[in-house]
Amino acid sequence: MANIYDWSTTAGSNNSASPNGWPEGMPPSGVNDSARQMMAETAKWRDLISGAKTTSGTDTITLTSGATITSYTGLMFVAKLGGTNTGAATINIDSVGAVAVEIDGAAVGAGDLVSGKYYTFVYDGVAFQASRIGGAGFSDPLTTRGDIIYRDASATTRLALGTTGHVLQSDGTDVAYGQVATAGITDDAVTLAKMAAGTAGNLITYDASGDPAAVATGTATHVLTSNGAGAAPTFQAAGGGAWDLVQRDTSISGASHTITGLDSASYSRFQIFFEGLAPATDARLHVRLGTSGGVNSGANYDWVTWGHHPGNAPSGTQERNAAQFPITNWNYGGGDTRVETIATAGYDGVSGFFEVMNAPNITGANIHVQWRTTFDAASAEPGTVCNGGGTWNNSGTFDRIQFFWEGGYNFANQTGAAISVIGLKES
Repeated sequence: MANIYDWSTTAGSNNSASPNGWPEGMPPSGVNDSARQMMAETAKWRDLISGAKTTSGTDTITLTSGATITSYTGLMFVAKLGGTNTGAATINIDSVGAVAVEIDGAAVGAGDLVSGKYYTFVYDGVAFQASRIGGAGFSDPLTTRGDIIYRDASATTRLALGTTGHVLQSDGTDVAYGQVATAGITDDAVTLAKMAAGTAGNLITYDASGDPAAVATGTATHVLTSNGAGAAPTFQAAGGGAWDLVQRDTSISGASHTITGLDSASYSRFQIFFEGLAPATDARLHVRLGTSGGVNSGANYDWVTWGHHPGNAPSGTQERNAAQFPITNWNYGGGDTRVETIATAGYDGVSGFFEVMNAPNITGANIHVQWRTTFDAASAEPGTVCNGGGTWNNSGTFDRIQFFWEGGYNFANQTGAAISVIGLKES
């Protein structure tokens, strides 16, 4: 009987003489021959498609089919490979002729055909297209732990493991490992919770290389200070030229009110602001200065004052070696320059400032002062103004100031009365 690949799909055409066919009216003696031949040819085909055959060679592959193949047309078979290819390969079956072995229409590469594995081969009229049975693929393009497989413009290929910290990104056509570009981060995507932990009080800045850096927490009261171009800012002690509120008193009572502990080593001058100071009885307001040894009440005060009531021409007076600075007094032609007591309705005491102008240089003599006061005079003269200045001759370090009423009268301690001291730091 003819080879199974020679059989016709038209039944009537399989009528060759026994044992190669089943002719019409064949003699009984030929029946068994044709049947046994058909069984033999079927068994040969079974072995050819079931993987019972093993090839020989690696790149030049041969196979004895046992079916006496005379043409590759329409041929499909399964075989176990006897070797692993090292490059492009051909196969020759029953000496019909060597033709190329391909995978998906492309010549096989080294390692695509693996020894001991089973492959299906189908002839497409030009070459045998191979596919591995029960395997993960044909060749393994991955050479390093972490590699991945992807499809480039023409083939399945290997993408090498990226650099530490890089991520797999798409450009819309291909994929590659790389750092996340700024454009790849959505606005407002990084929350505070995703930022690296830091030290309480630190600030974020940029160093000379343009990289983020931390500004260490400064000492209490230090301020953030620029160190110029190319250098990160730092916390530093505040620079000179600042006015500090040194003290503020709001309970003003008794025959005098003294503020002590004024640090003339730290401050170059002091301004003492006061408002709403009123006597229990009409009186003039005086100021004395002092050192750690106490308030100076000696004849160490030289002063000049001038002032006026509204509607009157200014006038003034002066005194050397006085015992105090009279900050509401001037020569008013015998008129009254006392501060009206708040017992008189509509009068609210004296307000103004007193300035010690050269505090660090007070060891010696001639400490310069000046003042300005506005008050309601006891002669029913609201809006009275007094200006003055002078020197204090002393032998110690200034650290206190005292306010008191002429005649020893008490402060009325009215609501809103206050004395505030501010100091000027120059370094």
